[in-house]
Amino acid sequence: MRFAYATFGCRICRLPELTPEEIAEQKEKEFLPVGEALANKYMRGVDDAQDIPAELSRHQGDSGRIVRRAFISCLCRSVQLEDFQAAVKALDGLCGLAGDDMREKANASWIEILEDFQQKRNQTLRECERAEMEKLSILGISGSAVRPSLSENESLNNKLSELHRSFESDLEKLRAMLLQELQLQ
Repeated sequence: MRFAYATFGCRICRLPELTPEEIAEQKEKEFLPVGEALANKYMRGVDDAQDIPAELSRHQGDSGRIVRRAFISCLCRSVQLEDFQAAVKALDGLCGLAGDDMREKANASWIEILEDFQQKRNQTLRECERAEMEKLSILGISGSAVRPSLSENESLNNKLSELHRSFESDLEKLRAMLLQELQLQ
């Protein structure tokens, strides 16, 4: 029994020591999922915005920085025009970690982006509806009860996708501003 233990011990002695980069990589692998899990828990409504600082403070040092960075990155990815409610919840969580100045700047930027997007989206919808009504009118279909179905309209869907892409750079600026501010704290 001693011989087997001694042999096992010698094998471990022969393993090379981890470099600082490898240690950092191991910590990343270990703690990134923790931060992402906290963000997902918050987004599902399990935790409130007030609970976030306490949850994040449970992790200190390097592991705490990794968890915080993963949490912030995950919430920043949720700031999308496609899911308004998720974006608002993510912004609330991020602003809960930021100071009042940052909260005001982020909210003002989000509202500006959202209002501009909604205005252009509504304009695109009206234009497509008008075009569809003209097509129906040419076919002899008209009247106040006639409403074209735009849900299956490929042209409209393409225009809306293009509109989303055109606002992605504005959203990316907002996310970068939040990331920079929150990573520095």
